[in-house]
Amino acid sequence: MRAVTKSALVIAALLALSAIALPQQPPGEKPIWVDHDMKSIPEPKEHETGFGYDFINGTVFQQIKQAFDFPRTARIIAGKRKEAYNVNSVGGVPDSSWFTNRNGRRPMSLEEIRRGPDEDAGPSGSVLTITRGKTQGFTPGFWIKDSRGDTYIIKFDPPRYLELASAAEVIATKLFYAIGYSVPQNTIFYLRPEQLQIAPDAKFTDKSGVKRRMTQADLEAILGMVARRADGSYRAVASKLLQGTKGGFHFLGVRRDDPNDIIPHEHRRDLRALRVFCAWLEHNDIRAANTLDRYVSENGRSFIRHYLIDFGSALGSETFFPNPPRVGHSHIVDWEDAGKVLLTAGIYQPSWTYGKKFRYPSVGLYSAEDFNPQQWKQNFPLVAFENMTQADAAWAAEIVGSFTDEQIRAAVETGQLSDRDAAEYLASQIIARRDKIVQAYLGGRAQRQAAAAERK
Repeated sequence: MRAVTKSALVIAALLALSAIALPQQPPGEKPIWVDHDMKSIPEPKEHETGFGYDFINGTVFQQIKQAFDFPRTARIIAGKRKEAYNVNSVGGVPDSSWFTNRNGRRPMSLEEIRRGPDEDAGPSGSVLTITRGKTQGFTPGFWIKDSRGDTYIIKFDPPRYLELASAAEVIATKLFYAIGYSVPQNTIFYLRPEQLQIAPDAKFTDKSGVKRRMTQADLEAILGMVARRADGSYRAVASKLLQGTKGGFHFLGVRRDDPNDIIPHEHRRDLRALRVFCAWLEHNDIRAANTLDRYVSENGRSFIRHYLIDFGSALGSETFFPNPPRVGHSHIVDWEDAGKVLLTAGIYQPSWTYGKKFRYPSVGLYSAEDFNPQQWKQNFPLVAFENMTQADAAWAAEIVGSFTDEQIRAAVETGQLSDRDAAEYLASQIIARRDKIVQAYLGGRAQRQAAAAERK
């Protein structure tokens, strides 16, 4: 009897946990628009992840693990993936620590689009103090403290491609914010070498990963690796430092030291459908290392808020060079493409292997010409993206479709491209990709809605 009673209690507990972790709201009820996952929690410890972990985990370990999840595999083959859990009665995603409904629910003004998450116009003062520097990685740069005492991370454009990475980062930031994600403040910033002074205790990480005191020679080495304007000044992105960071989040499972994080990430609509938004803006380097969990205090409560960061590999930029043709068409290691090449003894070659050229060095290889939203791929496989259903994609497509041509052009303006033709070309391609996404995931429904709006 005790064993039966114990089993009954375990089952009851599991059902209770399931009810908490599956907050999908039944159709017909008044929609819930706030997910109260922002309750005070103890401050969690920081944990980090990097390129190597993301690559091996996504490309190898998770692919093997998911392949042996036979119920999941059977559902995928049958076209019956599990629907997302955090969905209200009208198929929307409530506001939460992960997502805030913005342009999809209420059209933002052009000024709101341009401002995005910005708290200020960028670094202030004629003297900027360098507190940290680095030459390793894809983006050499440094951290500065301005006259207000605010800290910014300074990232530059690659040689021969002035404006490429900086414009992509800022434009993508504005659009991801307008979609509904939490993002850092990224602004275009111009500086001259004479504005910079090195703090006595400034640290420097060299190409081999060794940390030491930063010198003037180190600063000159950094500036020698990046694009310089004709007047001798430098153009960069000033990313305002986010305080209280606790590492990034993964696209599978939950963060165990966050009691608010109870929905498996692979079953969150705002993470599954992120694939559509990344495809729209060619944010191919989406992975755990380019996310951030931040311990914040708001309205008397302290909790984790989840951020997307680092958009240098968006639009036509691959951070320190233009996008290669593979981007958007294939993972860095793509088992499907590799299998086809192997089975045909090399006769089959993916279409992206044939060279493509771009018109504008400041835009890179970003186009709607060969864009297929349903076949788009990011650099690494992500379980949440693989779990995306038609309902997830339709939700995202409605948000993408909510952006007007004027709003998109307003976002492109914040990239401050000096070539007007390049800016207009970029805007036109973002608009064309928007239309392809709407057609792919909403199809005739979108056309009927447009016709109805014209009749009104």
